[in-house]
Amino acid sequence: MLDAASSEVVFVGAIYDRAVVEAKRFHRAAYMRGHKVAGTKPSLVEAVGTGNAVIARDNRFSRWVATNGARFSGYPD
Repeated sequence: MLDAASSEVVFVGAIYDRAVVEAKRFHRAAYMRGHKVAGTKPSLVEAVGTGNAVIARDNRFSRWVATNGARFSGYPD
């Protein structure tokens, strides 16, 4: 995956500083969720709650969590 990314893409790793995480949530243009694993998806819940655009993989779990708060991409699982 790293080899496929252009020079504009930066993989910074995990960020645990709460102030930095909140600033990134506030200033992002969109949240993209590509996971298709079952679960509560707390990061998706947080993303929908920020009011920013949310693009999520089209599957029943993401639709259950985000309902009308996201656009869905890909083929439904």
